[in-house]
Amino acid sequence: MFALVFVVRTLFFVVYWSDPAHRNQAPEVWMTPRYIAHSWQIPPEALAEALQIPDPPPRHATLAEIARLRGMTTEALIAELTVFLARHRQATHE
Repeated sequence: MFALVFVVRTLFFVVYWSDPAHRNQAPEVWMTPRYIAHSWQIPPEALAEALQIPDPPPRHATLAEIARLRGMTTEALIAELTVFLARHRQATHE
């Protein structure tokens, strides 16, 4: 039974992330650093550093929760993250 659950979960993960619609998604308040790292294919440690959160980040913490922990608005955090993602994309496509 455990093996079946593992296989189904793995298949879901592969199918979900192979869909181009889930790649390089614009950050939204509900997203977690892990989700963004997968979407943008960025090492989680680099993203944690950019978000100024401990590595690993608090499990399942959303961008809204991280902004609150940092004492900033979600809009400011997303703007900061968007700049990081743009720089990352430029650096990896050169």
